[in-house]
Amino acid sequence: MRLWLSAAGNASPAGKWIWRKKVVGSTFKRSPKLRAYIREKHFRPIISDRGAVLGGRLGIPQGCANPFFRRLTKGILYTFHPDYDYFSDCFAVNYHPATAETVATVAELASKLPQEARGDGVFRVWHGVADDTGTAGVCVFLFFDSVCFLCFFGKDDQFPQTFDEGYEEESGLPPML
Repeated sequence: MRLWLSAAGNASPAGKWIWRKKVVGSTFKRSPKLRAYIREKHFRPIISDRGAVLGGRLGIPQGCANPFFRRLTKGILYTFHPDYDYFSDCFAVNYHPATAETVATVAELASKLPQEARGDGVFRVWHGVADDTGTAGVCVFLFFDSVCFLCFFGKDDQFPQTFDEGYEEESGLPPML
């Protein structure tokens, strides 16, 4: 996750440092197989009209991201909303590229929720459970001031997760993690 989240081109200085020092300067050096796997399976070059490689884009497999964000949401609920029983909840993880409309919508939602932050430009989360019903809520996760995921949760299939064709979660994980 650190690799994908810190790879954002518009990451904060902390994110750029993580990418440069910890991912490229350490993880990739220690694991050429991982570097080759990422390049082959998850890297898409950005090519100019003249055929020059301008950069690249890393994709993150949904089967890796969704369980991570469900677990992270459960940790936030356990820590900040200990009276909320999330054990039977459905969790729907959402990611949308940062368009002006998406940023405005998420900013409006986040403005109504309490925030926690760790590090300078590293991680922020806005979290809340609906006051009126107490049966649903959302966590908004922001990494390196550039990559944003939302995880909606609720009872009775309020937020069913939709998956891309061929979706598979990482093997070895419990089915309801």
